[in-house]
Amino acid sequence: MLEKKSALKTVKNSRRITSSRQLATVAILLLLTSWPALAIEQLMGSDITDSSISTRCQNLLKVRELKIEHKQKIWALINRNKSIEKTISPNRKSLKNRTALSHDSLQREYSYTTNRIELLTKTILKSGCPGLKL
Repeated sequence: MLEKKSALKTVKNSRRITSSRQLATVAILLLLTSWPALAIEQLMGSDITDSSISTRCQNLLKVRELKIEHKQKIWALINRNKSIEKTISPNRKSLKNRTALSHDSLQREYSYTTNRIELLTKTILKSGCPGLKL
């Protein structure tokens, strides 16, 4: 009976050793097979680093920022022109005409700049720039 118990213990221990070895083998195999898949997934999820695309996107974003600054300056000039028109006396017709022409010209320029900014924004979105922050 004692021999039977010791024999059963050795069988159980050998099964444990075998199962732990098998477990370690399976773990190593899983690790080795999943590592390339993880590397590929990281590469697929990374940002585009092509220098020509990045340079083009930077140029487009810079031009857009300049246009926005230009638009803000025009808006400030329109507001300044309005305040000047209010202070001009009605007797100064030539000055009133000049400010009216100036106002019309500024309005056209403001409209053109606004349209140009919208076009640039659409171009940037279509080109698929990485890290886009508009």
